[in-house]
Amino acid sequence: MRQVTALLYQVDYNQPRASVTPFTKDRAPFPLWNTIFSRVNGETAKYHALQAEFDRRFSGGLSLQSSYTWTRNWSDAGDSNETGSLIEDSFDRKREYSNVEFARPHKWLTVWIWELPFARGKQLAQRLAGGLELSGIVLFQSGYWFHPVFTGYDPSNTNGTSRSGSFRPDRIANGNLPSGERSLTRWFDAAAFVAPPRNAGRFGNAAPYILAGPGMFGVERRPCQAL
Repeated sequence: MRQVTALLYQVDYNQPRASVTPFTKDRAPFPLWNTIFSRVNGETAKYHALQAEFDRRFSGGLSLQSSYTWTRNWSDAGDSNETGSLIEDSFDRKREYSNVEFARPHKWLTVWIWELPFARGKQLAQRLAGGLELSGIVLFQSGYWFHPVFTGYDPSNTNGTSRSGSFRPDRIANGNLPSGERSLTRWFDAAAFVAPPRNAGRFGNAAPYILAGPGMFGVERRPCQAL
């Protein structure tokens, strides 16, 4: 499945272009105003997906339904906020093109139902357990996307501190660790990111949502229920 949509994103029409010249209000397109936010209809979002499903009823009252979904969702406006997210550089939306924050690449869901009685042909077992079922759910899905930020100064000299207060750094390596090296205290390689120099006159080169967050695995067994 493939889908392309156009959604909202936000820009600041009073943002000056990135420069090595320190920010002053005189550099803003409208010096007498502060920020001028606008929602623009034009964000590009692409969604690709592959879905597979297995559904089988076995003898003995056991039925199994299992589905797997692989998705890739890209956008050039940050995230899936319906009102549109604010892009870092109002003059360059393309640098925002990356994963959508809440798009999980993998999801596997299995549901099983076991209709009792399990001792068919035995009248006592049928009387005690007939008309009941056991069921359960197994769910695995990959995590959300995220990205590192830094604070303290604005290397682009665009007065970005008045809009968000944080900036994306430079990416000098992948940043995603192999699964065997991940832990709760070191989920990604922090050394893969550095803050741009002060007064660099540009934004960091890291795109948003480039790091894969921790996934989720869950098992739920439901107690006996009447059919």
